[in-house]
Amino acid sequence: MIAHVYCSESDRESLSKIKTILPTGGNCDYSDVIVNKPWGYEYLMYENHSVAIWVLHIKKGGQTSMHCHRKKRTSLIVLSGQVVTSCLETRHRLGPVDGIIIEESTFHTTRAVSSVGAVVIEIESPVDKSDLVRLNDSYGRKGAGYEGPEKHLSGAQRDRVTFARLPAGQFVVQRLAGRDIGLSKASAGTPPALESIPLNEPDVIGLLAGTLSTSHGQIVLRAGEIMPAAEILRGEPLTPSQDVGFFHVSGNGTAKPVKRRTHK
Repeated sequence: MIAHVYCSESDRESLSKIKTILPTGGNCDYSDVIVNKPWGYEYLMYENHSVAIWVLHIKKGGQTSMHCHRKKRTSLIVLSGQVVTSCLETRHRLGPVDGIIIEESTFHTTRAVSSVGAVVIEIESPVDKSDLVRLNDSYGRKGAGYEGPEKHLSGAQRDRVTFARLPAGQFVVQRLAGRDIGLSKASAGTPPALESIPLNEPDVIGLLAGTLSTSHGQIVLRAGEIMPAAEILRGEPLTPSQDVGFFHVSGNGTAKPVKRRTHK
């Protein structure tokens, strides 16, 4: 299941009452650090000109602040554990390979409700850590900006899965939280073939860059967005833009090729 939440009147009203934003974290290099949080920690898995992909390790009962991004879309995918993502007007309980797309200026908070905590992928677009507005927080960070260098640890202090070197034109797979995570990007203006990704119906796919469109030119997926692989496997063929890049999460744990449906 992938939910989609848009900015509501409650979001707009709450955002209009916040006068001060403290952009403390926007110019840092996050490529080799762990960012300590009161609810756990996070680190940067991959970044390009369009998206930043972060891995969030949320401890049992840990909860992110009720926050929004004025100009940034956020997509979340749960890899392990159970979470509840709450917005000002809706609540969404998400388990493994469930996701949610949260549009800009939409307040949201995510709490780990399983006994082992949760591992969550966060895809942000565009890339800007300073775009953060905290409405409320259980740890006293209301109104504060993103964590500065005093909260950063060397990336070597914890095991991390990163795609810092992603060769163009190749589908690269790594294991994280018991699942295969795969990324691929265009090579010299030639997009990777969607058929080269081992999609199965329980999987989730997202875009690192570019778009996916129907034969009529309708865009169905943009950079930073996610969708169930089942919609691709069952639907009409989609055309990638030349600069497209793919992000894939295996729903069955392992990325294995599948026989494709023939479109007629």
